Amino acid sequence: MSKKKSVRVGNREYQFRMLIYPNITTDVKEFRKDSYVKLLPHIINTLCKKYPTVHMTYLLPRSIEHELKPKFKDQVDYIHYEVPSSPNKMRTNFLMDSELLAEITDYKKNPYDILYSHLPEHTLQLSNLFQNNSINDGMRLIGYMHWAETKRANKSLKRSMLLMNYAGVLECEEFGVNSKWLKDYLIHDKKNAKQWFNDQRLEELENIIQVHQLGVEKIDFTPKRYRGKKIILWNHRVGNYTNFTMMCKAMSKLYKKRKDFEVHTTYGDANVSRYKWGRNMNYPTNEEYKKYVKDQVYLHINTFKSYSAWSISTTDCLELGIPTVTPNGLCYEEMLGDDYPLLYKQNDIDDFISKVEMVLDSPKFRGEVVKKLKPRITKMTWNKQILNGWVDWDNLFDATQYPMCGEGTVKIKNATKLIRKYGEINFSQFAREMKLGSLTKFGLQRNRLRLNPKIKFTADGYEWIG
Repeated sequence: MSKKKSVRVGNREYQFRMLIYPNITTDVKEFRKDSYVKLLPHIINTLCKKYPTVHMTYLLPRSIEHELKPKFKDQVDYIHYEVPSSPNKMRTNFLMDSELLAEITDYKKNPYDILYSHLPEHTLQLSNLFQNNSINDGMRLIGYMHWAETKRANKSLKRSMLLMNYAGVLECEEFGVNSKWLKDYLIHDKKNAKQWFNDQRLEELENIIQVHQLGVEKIDFTPKRYRGKKIILWNHRVGNYTNFTMMCKAMSKLYKKRKDFEVHTTYGDANVSRYKWGRNMNYPTNEEYKKYVKDQVYLHINTFKSYSAWSISTTDCLELGIPTVTPNGLCYEEMLGDDYPLLYKQNDIDDFISKVEMVLDSPKFRGEVVKKLKPRITKMTWNKQILNGWVDWDNLFDATQYPMCGEGTVKIKNATKLIRKYGEINFSQFAREMKLGSLTKFGLQRNRLRLNPKIKFTADGYEWIG
């Protein structure tokens, strides 16, 4: 049974309560390597610092408490929520878990002002559950989509959940994707949105889907001296879209010519140890992994075939001054610039090998590439990306920008009297005495109450401050 971890925060003011819905596509055994798991702490830490009156609740199969800054612990709740890690099971599993979700969030009593969904396939159902079957009829919905299960991304799928991607996006006022390339592909490719939607709906998608480029963590361009074989890192999952087969063919071909390199991978399913040129590596913590990258890796490579989201595994290396050989025609020109010298022609094995050899042959050339990268990467810190390039957070956390009922309604008067009577009241007692539930909502009234200077909103209730 999943249980909520309750965090008491006393009388601290929290004007808004945000529920963050997950997207896990990595086997739980490699939980820390999942892109969403690596992304989420940056979002929470950045927003907690900038907006101290926003309380966040995140759902995950494991806690990321150790990734959050201790000073924000009272601002964040964790709810244990099992999500199938196989993408197709995860994306079709939702309706079976609706009762569980209702139980663990207690959403018929607990108000949530903002739903921040990272899984668009579930967002329509989430909107339906929270706005039709709970007290939360005044919510604002936003989202972020790291990945879309298109046929180009996974050609083995007979059917995909792509239409549900769009249905979820259309529920929200803004839905982020991590590159302009991905936005254009989702909206304008004839095999995607165009097969279902007319021009009016496509324009609506154009307005809702916005580019939320990802960031980098700790920038360290301190030069290293490399001895012995040069380590090349391919740190991606095995899949048709990552072109693992081409990478192996290319490295085998190159190894016949020269023996001065070794290819490593940090993903268990990418078995390169079967080759003379390959080794599988395992680093349990992010700190150990980053130290390995900085101290040992000479060159990063990725071989995405025809589809790629903004690759965090690539920026893991870039932020530490490790250059990457990467294909053109995807999102990497946005990340690195059109004139980046290590872009190779997509799916061209010989051009790929040529770019790898350029770096192996000349440490001086490698240094020039790194020097050119530094000013671009320095501008990509998480704080800058999230606050300056993503959602209009100031608008999202502006109490006047929420849908609300009129002033002086019977329900508003009764709620105000109740809060004043008790001085401090939690959500459960408040819902019980106001007789709130799926048919008696309170979201619009809550948004009106937020403007009353005599009422303080807290993480678990209301307080009269007269």
